[in-house]
Amino acid sequence: MGYTGNMSVHKARMKIKYDPPTRYVRSSLHWGTICVLLGLLVAGGIRYLTTSQRAGALDFTTHLLSGDTSAVGVLSVEATDIDDDGDIDAITCGKDGLKVYKQLTGVTFEAKLIDDKACERVIVADLDKDGASDLLLTMWGRQPSVRWYRNTGNVEFSGTNIGTGSDGKAAVGDVDGDGALDVVTATTQGSLVVLERWMNNGSGSFTSTQLSADSGIQAIAIGDVDGNGFRDVVTSGSQGLQRWHTSDGLAFSRIDLDDSHTGQRHLAIGDINNDNKTDIVAAEPGGNQVIYYRNIDKWAFQRIDIGSDIDATTVQIVDLDEDGDMDVLAAAQDNNLIAWFDNDGSDSFTKRTLAEGLQSIFGVKAVDVDNDNDFDVIGGNHMRGTVYWFERVAAKPVATEPGSITQSTDGKGIITFTTTVSDGDYDATRIRVQYSLDGVNWYKPWLTSASPSAGAVNLKNSHGYQVGTTNAIDTNGNSEVTVTMKWDTKSAENTGGPVTGEQESVRLRIIPRDAVGNGETVDSDVFEIDNRGPLTTGMTVKQLASDLADLEWGKITDNSGAEFQIYYGSDAAKVLSKDSEVWDGSDDTALSEMSATGTTITDLAADTLYTFKLVLKDAFGNEASLSSVTGRTTKDGTSLVVTPGVSPNTTPAATVSAEPLPETTILPSTEPTLMPTATLTASPVVTIRPTVSLTPEIEETNLPPQADAGDDLVVNNGELVILDGTASRDPEGASLIYNWRQVVGKPVSLSSSNTATPSFTAKHDDDSYVFALTVRDLGGRVATDSVTIVTRLPLVQTIKKQNVEPTQTTNNIPFIVSGLLAPANYLLLFLAFCVTGVAIQGRIPHVLKFNIKQLIRRKTVQKTMSEMHVLRVLDSQNGRRLANVKLQVKGMDDKVWGKAETTENGEAALQLPVGRYRVELRGGAYSFAQAGLQIPVQSGEVVYTGGSLQVNRQDEPMTILVPLKRVVDEVLSWRMKLLKSWQFIQRRSHFLAWPVYIGGAGLNTTLLLWVAQLQFLIIEVIYIALVFIKVWIEMRQTPSYGVVRDAISRVPLDLAVVRLYEEKTGKLVLTRATNGQGKFFALPPSGTYTVTVTKPGYATFTRHDVMVNREQSGALQIQTDLMPVVPIARPFMAAA
Repeated sequence: MGYTGNMSVHKARMKIKYDPPTRYVRSSLHWGTICVLLGLLVAGGIRYLTTSQRAGALDFTTHLLSGDTSAVGVLSVEATDIDDDGDIDAITCGKDGLKVYKQLTGVTFEAKLIDDKACERVIVADLDKDGASDLLLTMWGRQPSVRWYRNTGNVEFSGTNIGTGSDGKAAVGDVDGDGALDVVTATTQGSLVVLERWMNNGSGSFTSTQLSADSGIQAIAIGDVDGNGFRDVVTSGSQGLQRWHTSDGLAFSRIDLDDSHTGQRHLAIGDINNDNKTDIVAAEPGGNQVIYYRNIDKWAFQRIDIGSDIDATTVQIVDLDEDGDMDVLAAAQDNNLIAWFDNDGSDSFTKRTLAEGLQSIFGVKAVDVDNDNDFDVIGGNHMRGTVYWFERVAAKPVATEPGSITQSTDGKGIITFTTTVSDGDYDATRIRVQYSLDGVNWYKPWLTSASPSAGAVNLKNSHGYQVGTTNAIDTNGNSEVTVTMKWDTKSAENTGGPVTGEQESVRLRIIPRDAVGNGETVDSDVFEIDNRGPLTTGMTVKQLASDLADLEWGKITDNSGAEFQIYYGSDAAKVLSKDSEVWDGSDDTALSEMSATGTTITDLAADTLYTFKLVLKDAFGNEASLSSVTGRTTKDGTSLVVTPGVSPNTTPAATVSAEPLPETTILPSTEPTLMPTATLTASPVVTIRPTVSLTPEIEETNLPPQADAGDDLVVNNGELVILDGTASRDPEGASLIYNWRQVVGKPVSLSSSNTATPSFTAKHDDDSYVFALTVRDLGGRVATDSVTIVTRLPLVQTIKKQNVEPTQTTNNIPFIVSGLLAPANYLLLFLAFCVTGVAIQGRIPHVLKFNIKQLIRRKTVQKTMSEMHVLRVLDSQNGRRLANVKLQVKGMDDKVWGKAETTENGEAALQLPVGRYRVELRGGAYSFAQAGLQIPVQSGEVVYTGGSLQVNRQDEPMTILVPLKRVVDEVLSWRMKLLKSWQFIQRRSHFLAWPVYIGGAGLNTTLLLWVAQLQFLIIEVIYIALVFIKVWIEMRQTPSYGVVRDAISRVPLDLAVVRLYEEKTGKLVLTRATNGQGKFFALPPSGTYTVTVTKPGYATFTRHDVMVNREQSGALQIQTDLMPVVPIARPFMAAA
């Protein structure tokens, strides 16, 4: 049925009000959130700023080495205790000669000029073997150019020239292996650069031998490159990098290592990657590089660029951060800085600047200047004529000596001990543990657990002696942490093998370490490990009766005491498995003393064959089981005295016979042996077999085997590698049991790991594998050895590893941070960006885009408006000027004469010649109002409502009024759904933004307090910025809610379209669609709007001058009733 009510009482209408019950209390929410976030930021910032941010870098404080700054032109720096007073002195050479800076009290220095001859480099060496440091100098532009200065005491020297020639280069080393330091020089003699070696007779007298007459050498170093025991000579210069090989210290042959790089000015030799091969580091200022030549197989070298864009003139190989990996220290002349390249142990280096702002720094030396057990650095400033020393000031981690050392009493040999670790810089720390049985040789223990008093730590995989390597000890959040560790002394994983027997001189060593370097090593007091059971000779049956057995054994030897347990019974199997009756100290009090050598077991059954087994256990649970014996009790209460070795003619009623015992008994330091069993049987005739003894014999001590895993190898990628443990042997010649396992490197499949020669295929370029071999003899003694296999890249390939300045690392971040909380933190930050973007979407793009356009258009129009025809676009109903209306003017031949868009004043300027035109609208928001304007028209103004426009004169600009009416297009269904989804997101984001901000900032602050890193501090600042942006936007927006209903039935209307236009410009600001309850939500900027509501089948409703005021504290409520276009007709009623 149709609607039958009175239509006149229903009409379209809109009610607008601010609803106090739903007040949007903005200020308290905004400022409360900001205060919370600022508090979190302050807390995180304080945590970050008070936490050392070295991340593996070192902290140095600059000191002037001496007030005397006359050392203009310092070119080389050395350091040694030149006066033998226990303090490090400095030596410089340069344009004003050779100087010694003697260290006085309080790390102050006094300069003394040794020689005023200009020199280039100084080398410290004891050339005359008198125990005092002498000096070797090279000079530029002088002849002779190599000179050595004998130390005569009291910082006095006498100088002597070596050879002839100018522009000398030199190096010192024992070339011929006679114990005296020789000198190798390269000097310019005429047109040639002559390479010579000067053999030292031990007292400072040198004999020359020429190696090359035209070498072009600029730098020399000496070292045993091929590991044959004789030092080779390494040179660089105009002919590239060369090695002068010797196998006897007398004859040398030249080998070119790198003839394509000729600009190297300084060389250093050392084992960079801990592979027991001598590597080479070169300063190459011509290429602005520091180059590391990795020794591949003692003959081939791999060139690795560890430092680019650095004009290095001097390099030194030194473990500057004391992490066990050799670093490279460099002085950079033109860069005016000292840098060091931090080695991570895998041939990867990070450039770190130690000092900058210097002037042409040439010389540098790392040495412990202040005797505080760390490396300081001395550098000579060439142009300013000063010498500095840079004191390392970072606090080292500290560990107490191992204490509370106890051994378990279960026989497993577990040692428990503790140490307390602290770090003055509040850095996270880790420790390494070592042990020694003699105070000389130190090994790595196999730790089974580590429990800290705060936080959590772990043991490094396959390296059971390192604690906190991947999950550090929490000394970054605690003033000290006590770590309790357990050491399995009987494990074959101990690098010294299982600890056996009684060891009375055991020590434990702790090496604490943080991101900077090692702390002071601490050793425990001497303690004892007892992994041997009590010692005694075998047990015998001394006397038998019908109800007792008298047993005896030898004297017990053990440092910790012994507990006696005698298992006995008629069931031999139960006795041997220790599942029988036990006779101990509770049965015979004499057994409570270690001095007991026998006992009498009573309450035995007559005429019964008994088995007796003695088990000894010391205070630490170590057991020693003696061979069992048997004996038969008599029948009638008579006793039988057994005397081994009695004459065969003796006639006691007893028979003694030997039977093999199927029991294996392991005694300390003995092999398993099958012991005889004595059987006593009552008989009228006594037969004695004198070849049988009732006392088990103890065989000689079983010596441990010797493990040999073979030589280290360098192999190609893809090559089949056969490990060789056949050199392993047992001193007694017994066969061995082999077991191989991989301990370092990417996992590979090892075939036949229980044989002497397993194999695998090397699958990774430039990688290292370490395999451990454990051999075991039949007596249970074991030995271990390891072998290293290195895979190499093709020798023609050069690896360049670029360096970056130190950045914050996350090396010690626990997994819960890096794996769980950090991703959640980034997710919340992403959500914060999203909700902020939703908040500003309706304001920032509109305001910025509109204002920028109007600014540009206003300046353009002001210049041309007076000379052009003006089209003024107006609303036909109220005469308001319409902005942003796009117009296009065409001639009658459809030629486009101009395009324009109205300004905020509703005007557009066009220059048109005389003729007829028509105006078209671009965009479907408006159409021409054919009825014209509803307001008066001024004289001289022309109204255009469509059709043709006549321009009669070009020199007289016209004002053309263009009345328009709004055209409301029907919104497509897919767009309607999109609009509904968008307003749902906008409404939810409006409220969810605050918990996202608080949650994200709270989590981020937690991470910042836990792991003080710069990235978390930056995120904290981002949260503050996002909140300020959202507050700034929302202070200019008021939430708007509304409902659209049918004006007649009051039923909510779904999919009604609500549009807001700026009242002044007519620009569409936003569009909303109602949901199933007829509701919509919007966040319009403050301003005055025209609101239109449309829905198919209903008349369009328009309301002007709707104000959205950000000063109002309530939410804007808009209620709209729409009238149907055509009332529902009554049904036709037929006449009766």
